[in-house]
Amino acid sequence: MADVKFAVESYNSGHLSVVNTYKICHLDFDVEGALQGNTQALTTQTKSIALLQQQEADNGTPVTVSSALPVLSTGLVTGQGGGLNVLQIATANGVNISRVNVMAMDYGPGFAQPGNPGMGTYAIDAATATLGQLMTLYPSLSSERAWSMLGVTPLVGINDDPREIFTLAGAQQLTTFAVRNHIGELSMWERPREHHRHLGRSRRRRRQRSGANPVRVLQDLRADRDRFHTVTPVAERAAPTTSETP
Repeated sequence: MADVKFAVESYNSGHLSVVNTYKICHLDFDVEGALQGNTQALTTQTKSIALLQQQEADNGTPVTVSSALPVLSTGLVTGQGGGLNVLQIATANGVNISRVNVMAMDYGPGFAQPGNPGMGTYAIDAATATLGQLMTLYPSLSSERAWSMLGVTPLVGINDDPREIFTLAGAQQLTTFAVRNHIGELSMWERPREHHRHLGRSRRRRRQRSGANPVRVLQDLRADRDRFHTVTPVAERAAPTTSETP
């Protein structure tokens, strides 16, 4: 326990230095891969973040926190090593999370079969399933507040698996869904992909395997960006308090 306490204080010192030096009022933590299953590291990190939030709130300079997490069309992965575990640990350690941004992309071979419903549908399914998980984790949340706490970020264009292509039609589908449900954030990964040489991992052999025309994909990337800009941002709302946790 002493080691954990020392690590928390060390992390907290670093976080405080960055926040105060650059006058930061929001922090986003992208938690992926092995870290999702590292309970000790997550415990140390989240205790430090909770302490930071408390310190900054006491100083009159509150810091909001969001978490970016991988997702499947069935929602955040459950159990140790999954995104839901990350939120559970953060909540248990007192972190007030204002936004959960699901990375709707790269679902894996099982989702890239011929005749799949499409990346737009997968993103909507992922958002809907994650909403249910948030309302279970924070049972006092209203449906409206849970939607405003949710963010969705697709990887536009060709994903790591060349059969997964987020198209302009998918962008329109997801945008319509986001507007209808007043989702808190709709974003895209990533701006540099608008340039021909930055179509993600879709190198020539991947483009050939996917059958996608790179010029058309590039045009759709730019259209996706413009489409997402039609979504009116939802005002940031207060994070669930610890009294709202399970």
